Amino acid sequence: MCTANYQSADSPMDYAKSPDGAAELSVAIGGISDAFQGYGAARTNNSLLKMQEAAFLINADAYDTKARDVVEQGRDTNAWLGVRGRMEQGAVRNKMSAAGVDVNFGSAKSYLTGLDRVNKMDRQTTRYNAMNAAFGFRNEALNMRQKAESAGLGKKNAFLTALAIGGKSLYSGYGELKSGKGGK
Repeated sequence: MCTANYQSADSPMDYAKSPDGAAELSVAIGGISDAFQGYGAARTNNSLLKMQEAAFLINADAYDTKARDVVEQGRDTNAWLGVRGRMEQGAVRNKMSAAGVDVNFGSAKSYLTGLDRVNKMDRQTTRYNAMNAAFGFRNEALNMRQKAESAGLGKKNAFLTALAIGGKSLYSGYGELKSGKGGK
């Protein structure tokens, strides 16, 4: 602001009507306008980031739920395979016993032991598949939580953003005024 011109003016209105005063007031109004626009943009951006953060957290909870469901389903399937295996082994043992085969020795014992091993392998495979699927869902939940945290960190203080944008606008506007006046 050219204080010499302002002090020589009779009133603020006279100064505003002068070429220097009008230019300086124009820069000031532009800075204030930019500050308000920056504030509005920061508030809008923060609202969007808040919604995005909430969406990521909802997705993370959904992946956690899927992981728990997969583990429970694996446990249920594993339990059913155990029951089915014992039923199958009992049925084979009964048929062999009814046919007069001693199930405690020889190939009959080997066959029943093989059935038991196959059943245990089925149960272990089911358990492994459930754990593997749950691990994948838990990783996705972790990724969603990290994205939510990143979105939360992207928020800005709208007031400080407005001050920074307004100050930058004023600084560049006054720089243009000075250079436009021949560096005075």
